[in-house]
Amino acid sequence: MGDTIVIASTDFDHNQAETRVITQISNSGKTLSFNEPLTNVHYSNTESYTRWDGAPVTVPIRAEVGVLTRNVIIRGDPDSPKTMYGAHLMIHGHSDHGSIGRIE
Repeated sequence: MGDTIVIASTDFDHNQAETRVITQISNSGKTLSFNEPLTNVHYSNTESYTRWDGAPVTVPIRAEVGVLTRNVIIRGDPDSPKTMYGAHLMIHGHSDHGSIGRIE
């Protein structure tokens, strides 16, 4: 609680992105309460499509959410002249299954 988050627009209007402060977490972490109500509708659903080869595909469509009050810093080894100038992070999954990256 107390973190500031950004909820991306799920519309074509990028101005529908919103920031809010989390004031309460309930329902086993599934429900968030904010310092003020959301102004815009943020679409969330699961869409089903048929792929080019006839295979069914189910795609979850959700707004992206980012935590603004925390930083994740990824950097190279400062003791190595070859890597101290950068780092690379890639989260990659099979195209049929997607990928999920979690940094804690």
